[in-house]
This record gives sequence, structure tokens and C-alpha cells, in this order.
Amino acid sequence: RKKYLIHQTVTEPHTPQQNKTELEIGALKRHYRRLMHNQSIPESLWDFGLKHTARIRSFTARDSLNGRTPYELLTGQTPDISEIMEFSLYDWIKYYDSAVFPSKREFLGRWLGPAEHVGQALCYYILKDNGQVIARSSVRPLTPDELTNPDEIQARENFTKQINPLLG
Repeated sequence: RKKYLIHQTVTEPHTPQQNKTELEIGALKRHYRRLMHNQSIPESLWDFGLKHTARIRSFTARDSLNGRTPYELLTGQTPDISEIMEFSLYDWIKYYDSAVFPSKREFLGRWLGPAEHVGQALCYYILKDNGQVIARSSVRPLTPDELTNPDEIQARENFTKQINPLLG
């Protein structure tokens, strides 16, 4: 150390100064906490939320990377953002279930993010009204009429009342 004039310092354990990655992890947690608060996402869905937030952050260009994304820096490829363009985490959606023929096939759910390595491209995790998480590729956002329709508003309120005790 003396030979190279390196001054030894001691840092407090478990602080960002020990590992630069800790700064990004802290930023990721803050980003998700804001999202969780703004979207009223139950805490028990933290794993879907953190995964989605990490994807957003890794696909976002940064000045510190000369306008590149962390994903691009790591892989050398431009990220494909098509899976995260149409929905935001915990958005209201309608999904199709062909297994319930001949009754209705379209159901209300919550979007939890892309389902990687499941089914075909653009397959998503969906939260059902019974608390079960399923993967579906036949998903659509609610229409403007559905967002303002009193019956649909009531259906979303009922969904929330049903799901909150299940998820805590």
C-alpha cells in the first residue's frame, strides 16, 4: 500500500460504499415502492413488482452509459420493449379462457408482467380474482367504455374486495 500511495480506509458494513451495485439495488427498491404505492399493489406481489421494475430500469437509457441501456451494455443488443409497452404493472385487463366453454370466456384480471419462457411471445402473468396467478397470451386492456361503465366499475371494486383478504 505504501509503495503505491494507497490510503486504507474502513467503511461501515452493509453500506453502498462497499459495493456500487448496492446503489442500483437501492434505486430499484425506491422505484418499486413508488409504483406499489401509486398503483395500490399488495405487498405480497413484491416478486412480480421487483422483476418488472428491474426490467424497466434495465431497458431505460442512461446518461452515465452514454445514452445506452444496461441491457444493451451487457448483451450488445437493443432491448425489445414490446412486452412492456401496452400495460403497466397491476393494470386492469381482460383475459380469455377457452376452457370454460360454453359460458363466457372473458374475465377481469390484473396484469403482473411478461411471463418469460412460458408459452409464446407476449405471454403475461395475470392475477385472477381468486388470487391465482396464471399465464395467458390472450390479454387486452380495458376499453374507455369499460373504464367508465358502472357495471364494470362495480366488477373492479368486487375484484379488489375479493382479492385483498387473499393477498393481505
